[in-house]
Amino acid sequence: MPIRERVARLVAELPRAPQYPTQGATLFVDLERRDVARGYTPMRVVRALLAGRGANMFYLHRLLDESLHPLHPDIPLIFGSGVLTGIVPSAARGNATSWSPESGVILDCNAGDYFPSFIRMNGIDHLVLYGRAPEWTLLRIRDGRLDFLDAAPYVGLDNIDLRDRIARDLGGAWTRDLAMVNITRAGEHLVLTSAIM
Repeated sequence: MPIRERVARLVAELPRAPQYPTQGATLFVDLERRDVARGYTPMRVVRALLAGRGANMFYLHRLLDESLHPLHPDIPLIFGSGVLTGIVPSAARGNATSWSPESGVILDCNAGDYFPSFIRMNGIDHLVLYGRAPEWTLLRIRDGRLDFLDAAPYVGLDNIDLRDRIARDLGGAWTRDLAMVNITRAGEHLVLTSAIM
């Protein structure tokens, strides 16, 4: 079953409203069609798996087609924040989850920094990305809204230069009103050991 059908089936089962006061939405982002669907992680999943990594695994389990190569556009890349992220001081953890093209098993990385807190402050607990954008794309989340922007001017930059250019082009200051996850040259060239920064 193609990823769009899997996503549609899953979104139809998800709650349409938050299940607790601080819960953010899960956004399902089709990079090829530039469509965004929204739902909320079911309370049974939050109670059993504590959101964050656990909810990422719930979404991966429901959406993964193991017959595909890990770099296939139908393989989701999921970013998720923990239940306390952005709410409790010093709670700034999040996870990136998918299927590893290097090892052929689960890809799951727990990381800190500001991005997990910033998506939570924008009312988002999880981002599920799938599809292949027809051109280099930057997703901007601001005031809870997601926009698709042209990322071609940033191709080939290293992490330091990219952060400088983004701050200059979009305005704002890192750690105050900007946070980011990105790939740089290694990811652009599909190096299997490249990092999400």
